[in-house]
Amino acid sequence: MFFFKRRGKTDTSNIPVSNDLPMVQPQESPPKTSAYDVINSGDLLFGVSVGRFIMAHTDLLALWSRLKADEAAREAEVQAASAQELSATIEEVNASVEEAAAAHHQLSKLAETNRSALAEMDRLLKVVATGIQHVRDQLNEVNHRFNQVNQIGEEVAEIAEQTNLLALNAAI
Repeated sequence: MFFFKRRGKTDTSNIPVSNDLPMVQPQESPPKTSAYDVINSGDLLFGVSVGRFIMAHTDLLALWSRLKADEAAREAEVQAASAQELSATIEEVNASVEEAAAAHHQLSKLAETNRSALAEMDRLLKVVATGIQHVRDQLNEVNHRFNQVNQIGEEVAEIAEQTNLLALNAAI
C-alpha cells in the first residue's frame, strides 16, 4: 500500500537513485482498465522514493536517539564521578569532624585537669601565704625581742662602764 498515489506519467530519468537498493525498472504494463486499478512505473518509483525517505528518516531518528543516549550516558558518568568525589569529600569531612570531636574531648579533659590543678595551686598558695604571714609575724616577734635583748645589752654595757669607772675611782 502506498502513502501517496500519483496520477499521470512521471519522468523518472532525473531522480537520483542509491546503488544500495535495487532499482525498479519501468515495464510496459498491460492496458489499464481504470486509473486507480493499476500502478504505473512512476507511482512505483514514487512509492520507493517515499519508502527510502521514511527509511532514511528512521535511520536519522535512530542515530539521533543513539547520540542522545550516548550523551546521557556520558552525563551519567560525569554525575557518577561527581557523586563519588562528593562522597569522598563527605567522608573526609566526617573524618575531620570526628578528629575535631576527639581533640575537643581531649582538650576538655585537659582543661578540667588544669582547672583542678589550678584550684589545688590556689589552695597551696593560700597555705603558703598563711605560712609566710606566720613566719613574718614570728620574725617581727624575734626582731622585737632582739631589740629588747639589745637594749638590755646596752644597759649592761652602761652598768659595766659605770662599774669600771667606780672601780677605777676606788683604786685611785
